[in-house]
Amino acid sequence: MANSLTTRWSDRALDALRAAPVVPRTPLADLSPTRELDDELYELTGRRGMPVLDGTTLGYPATIDATTDECQRGYCLWGRGHARIRLSEGHDGAWETSDLGSTISWRACVELLVLRQQYRSWIPVLVCRDALPTLPRRWGRDLAQALGLGAIDAVDNAFGDDEILCWDSHFLARYIDGAARILERCNSLGFCASMPAPDAYLTFVSDIEQQSAQGRLEHLHRGAGDDEVVVSIAGRDLIRQQRMFRGHLMEAVEATPTRLERFRRHPPALGSDRLREYLRRHAIVLPATPPPAAMAGAPEELLLLGRTLLLRSGEGNMWLGLWRIEDLPDALRRAAPTAVAVARGAPKISRSEWPFYRWGDLDMICIGGGPEFESYLCDATGAMWSCDVAYGHFEFVGGGVVSWLERLAFNADLDAMGHASALLTIPLQGWGELPEYLNVPLVSECSDARSRLYVSAAYAIWESSPTRGVPAVDVRAREARELIPVVKWARQRWGTMKVAVSGDDRNTQELVAAIEAEGIRVLDGETGGWKMASFWDD
Repeated sequence: MANSLTTRWSDRALDALRAAPVVPRTPLADLSPTRELDDELYELTGRRGMPVLDGTTLGYPATIDATTDECQRGYCLWGRGHARIRLSEGHDGAWETSDLGSTISWRACVELLVLRQQYRSWIPVLVCRDALPTLPRRWGRDLAQALGLGAIDAVDNAFGDDEILCWDSHFLARYIDGAARILERCNSLGFCASMPAPDAYLTFVSDIEQQSAQGRLEHLHRGAGDDEVVVSIAGRDLIRQQRMFRGHLMEAVEATPTRLERFRRHPPALGSDRLREYLRRHAIVLPATPPPAAMAGAPEELLLLGRTLLLRSGEGNMWLGLWRIEDLPDALRRAAPTAVAVARGAPKISRSEWPFYRWGDLDMICIGGGPEFESYLCDATGAMWSCDVAYGHFEFVGGGVVSWLERLAFNADLDAMGHASALLTIPLQGWGELPEYLNVPLVSECSDARSRLYVSAAYAIWESSPTRGVPAVDVRAREARELIPVVKWARQRWGTMKVAVSGDDRNTQELVAAIEAEGIRVLDGETGGWKMASFWDD
């Protein structure tokens, strides 16, 4: 029976809301700036809960993780799933839906989600724009009319037929044939369309240069760096994305209506299960024979790594293995150091024929770099070093390639433990004594003959005996005051009267004062990098 609630909605929306899956209503509903909408949707589901439409949970703040400033009155995040919709109330009472690309009422927003759910298929949304801005046209409406789409009630600027849905400048096709119709008409009318590739981080663009054959559309997207991506649509059931690096296939992603599969060359199985999973998720090996490792005693792992790229979202990409310098990614090639000033009184690291370096009488080879100015060097004993020319930072990072890679794989777990204090460095007098005193267990896979990592919820301890320099132990804790018992123990057990502290001055002042009150001298550890014997004589 119709009432004041149901008469505001299309029959299509009412049917979808009544049948929608739901989630429990949030206890914060009374705070919602969209309270009227929340109440109405709750009623239309028969008070079962808040509806889920087109993979999007509606309500305030429903299942989303919204920070306080995003939930102020008149401004909130609303919904999560295929669309995270940001609503902002204007002076005229309309709600701007930034993620949907238009300004519509909130009821029209729900109607649109219902439409998207009905048209939803595995084909991504195409976003069209005018390639000929000299012509005053309404992008979506003109293209929709050229495609013969009819207007859809309850949503302004929405058009559709059995195969294609259009709203504003967004187009959704149920099948490949519909996508082909849109792209071909774009070309004929001077529009272009962009579409997310199967890999959500990439986008390919259709323009006048697209290659078209019967049953197939192929698109080339050139990235800002060395990558380029070829995306092809084949038949009615396959989208293939191929990522290329200077003509070499890095990986391929194939999407069908029922699966998404990624193909890439992986490095050989190395180390622990954690490291193998880390490399499986992040590493791509490029086909090509690396230059020979002519350095005596070079670890076999260097040859096994070949030419590896570590693709790490949010952290920046790295290269690993043995590369010719001309084959490195452009930005990383420019960052490869020619000479490195290590520390006052120590010889510089100088580069000879790439990838070989020399540090005094010690041979080294560059086996990694990135994401900015970092380079990773392996010395003749197999030990690993990190240098950053831009910041003048040089650091011993482990006694072997595999244990160093294990530490990269372990970093996420380590970060999650929240050891955020300043870095305390003490000359090492005995292996394992401090961790035993603090009851901190060894992380065996991240340890080797020259370095050991110990981690607990309270402390992270790194013992190292580098090829050159003074053996040291680095300690972090959850809070700076938890380092004071460490200093007292070191003085009592080892007779330590000098320590180094690294970190932000604002966060280390209290710690430094407490240590000096114990009669122990505090040296400025700066970046916490490698320290030679003369450092402790200052």
